Amino acid sequence: MTRIIIFIVTVALLFSYIYGIIYREKKRSYYGDDERWRKIEFRASKFGFTFLLVPFVLMTLVELIVLLIPKLNIQISLANALSIGVYTIIISQLVEMGALHFFDKRM
Repeated sequence: MTRIIIFIVTVALLFSYIYGIIYREKKRSYYGDDERWRKIEFRASKFGFTFLLVPFVLMTLVELIVLLIPKLNIQISLANALSIGVYTIIISQLVEMGALHFFDKRM
């Protein structure tokens, strides 16, 4: 049952990621890649990068704590770690797409 839920979440994230790519290209061709659109893309990518930076800093802090306190003995499988990394990257792209929507309406 949990594999089906993970599969559905993965497929939904994949389709929303593809929608984000299509949306970005459609808006780029609509605006003709003018200065306003480049500014919107820059602000949205900066927002997405900031969102991506927070989980990686938190993971680094947890890793340091685990290394400094050997009694904790926390173990995670490589497959789970890679899944979390992939989901984090895809969600950061979705946050960037949301920022594109937001800044397109505001600017």
